[in-house]
Amino acid sequence: MEKFEGHIGRTVAESTPWWPSRPHPGEDAPNVVVILLDDMGFSHLGCFGSTLSTPNIDRMAAEGVRFTNFHVTPLCSPTRAALLTGRNHHAVGMRHVSNFNSGFPHMRGHIANEATTVAEILRDAGYASVESASAALSMTREAFLAGMSGDELDHGRVALEEEIVSFFPARLRGVVSSTLRKMAELEAVVMTQAEQRISNATLAAHGPSSTSAPASSESIPESGPS
Repeated sequence: MEKFEGHIGRTVAESTPWWPSRPHPGEDAPNVVVILLDDMGFSHLGCFGSTLSTPNIDRMAAEGVRFTNFHVTPLCSPTRAALLTGRNHHAVGMRHVSNFNSGFPHMRGHIANEATTVAEILRDAGYASVESASAALSMTREAFLAGMSGDELDHGRVALEEEIVSFFPARLRGVVSSTLRKMAELEAVVMTQAEQRISNATLAAHGPSSTSAPASSESIPESGPS
């Protein structure tokens, strides 16, 4: 029950309203910015000895602390999930790129609801959190095509494809469009295979459903008293 520090009398005139104060991190609280760069290694950053020029990152590294034992994965979504939750990516439902749900807890296509992210912790402390990126932390249909189905989903995919392709130079648009179509086809194949494996596993564990047995044309007399 909500803690109420006002007073409720017999009438409004005899009552005292009360509003709980919102949490605030304090006037001197720092801004917290989490930056994740995909497809990079130590050889790409000047602060780790690279010949590439990364002066802004080098300056941040010089003024802060460098952690060198963060366990990344070869893919973007699992690495993001691990960084945001501080947990193993398998434990938070993100063993792969977040384009599909395998039907098992280690791959739900999004960060598990019970896994707390750093943004949620900061929000509870009074911070206002926002994400701006190509995050790949939810399934495609949830991120872009919420509420669509059937023909709407097909039209939505086409609209999304056209929007993405428009950001690329004209000479690359054909390649990007073809790649997106192949990705959609691959996603459909993966989902079909996953559903088939689940069906086979269920059949192996429990046997065929009794409802699938063919109906008999013979009539079975009701059993009566002997």
